[in-house]
Amino acid sequence: MAVTFTPPPYQVVFLLPPHWLTYVSVADVDTTLARAVSLGAKTIVGPLSTGYAGRLAIIEAMTASDE
Repeated sequence: MAVTFTPPPYQVVFLLPPHWLTYVSVADVDTTLARAVSLGAKTIVGPLSTGYAGRLAIIEAMTASDE
């Protein structure tokens, strides 16, 4: 699924660049997050419990230009 929309005011105020936020389901958020970080990802949010949707974390993945 892809969605386009007008950026919210905080994104404009803080000069956040356009970005993708992709959701994936994993068996264990904490273990998957630890593995992603060990491979070079940066934790942005979490891990945290949402109450209604289980646990989540947001990461920034390393790109080829980061190497």
